[in-house]
Amino acid sequence: MARDDGALRMTASWGARDFEYVLRLESRRDLLITVHPDLRVDVAAPRSRSVDEVVRRVHARRSWIARQLRAFEEQPKVTPHRFVPGESCWYLGRQYRLRVEREGQGVALQGGQLIVRMAPGHGPAEIRAAIIGWYRRRARAVFSARAERLQRSIGLLSGLDWTLRVRHMQRRWGSCTARGTITMNPTLVQVPPSCVDYVLAHEMVHLLESTHSRRFYRLLGRAMPDWERRKARLESFPNRLWPVVAIRMGEVSH
Repeated sequence: MARDDGALRMTASWGARDFEYVLRLESRRDLLITVHPDLRVDVAAPRSRSVDEVVRRVHARRSWIARQLRAFEEQPKVTPHRFVPGESCWYLGRQYRLRVEREGQGVALQGGQLIVRMAPGHGPAEIRAAIIGWYRRRARAVFSARAERLQRSIGLLSGLDWTLRVRHMQRRWGSCTARGTITMNPTLVQVPPSCVDYVLAHEMVHLLESTHSRRFYRLLGRAMPDWERRKARLESFPNRLWPVVAIRMGEVSH
């Protein structure tokens, strides 16, 4: 164990694999384990928990951590977006080719293309801003429509009163507050609709059970019996705007 700027550098192993992780105690109520594409592993835990307790919980997830590290190692190297014509962009699980037209204004899907219209002289920075803005607008519309559909079709979720907020989060797909605000990461608009539905259902179940208790997972199973399959698909999706895998674990739990 070594200390680094207030954080603890820890080691663990699973099978023949050894790995390091950085543990930080923060003002939070749950444990968050994040595996990054560069094979870093970060752990954020509540200050109210002892280091020994957190380490035990992390060790219980060693097989998951090892799987994510292996998955990142096996992924082909991805070139960061340059926002130039011909690049691939994801929307609801499908790939579209980026096309830039130098007349008119706006962003739209047309056939198999994501078309950005703007005046000559605008470069990748302006194209990026236009695309990210379009993703955010589409995200709010998609999340609202799919949440309404879920609440109509799933009795357990019907009648729940909550407020939608769309905000980029580095480590989470979604969150839910005690006051009934569900925050969704706009990056989710890139993944298949079934994965969006999983995150929405997960956060709506938090309106009934705030922690990741056994009751929470029983309720989630009632609302969405195949949630584990959807979650696995979400974790394996080649998301290029937010390439991080994270797991939250109840009250020292996702």
